[in-house]
Amino acid sequence: MRYKMRVSKSKKTSAISSKKINAKKSNIESISFIEVLSLKSDEEARRKLEEILDIIEEKGKDLYEKRTIESLLEYKKMVKHFIEEAIEYGLKVEEKRGFRRTGRTRVLRTVSNIDKKLTQLTDAILQKEKKQINLLEKIGEIQGLLVSIYL
Repeated sequence: MRYKMRVSKSKKTSAISSKKINAKKSNIESISFIEVLSLKSDEEARRKLEEILDIIEEKGKDLYEKRTIESLLEYKKMVKHFIEEAIEYGLKVEEKRGFRRTGRTRVLRTVSNIDKKLTQLTDAILQKEKKQINLLEKIGEIQGLLVSIYL
């Protein structure tokens, strides 16, 4: 014996389900593949810049503790590397407009301010290390004279 099952479509169900589908479609934001890639690359850039900032912080601590030319050069190198990476990833160079004492407008760029501060830091460390540099220079001269006698 065979039983036949009869299936009939209900118009109410299809009307409700199509309304639900349309509602779901309007609630979901559509993101293109390029937008997903852009978000990923932004996250990667942010992560890389944060890593460089961590290294700069370490180099800054070393510079504070040691106050040597080598630690200064490493610190400056990492700051410049950070600036290069930030520009490469499209971070904006901040401009601020202000007035000078004479009343003229001025534009301050963050990158030039960083470079200026690095120059000031270099000068300050060189002034503190001037005696050591002179001492190292004298030691180098003496070693050079000793080598010339030996040869």
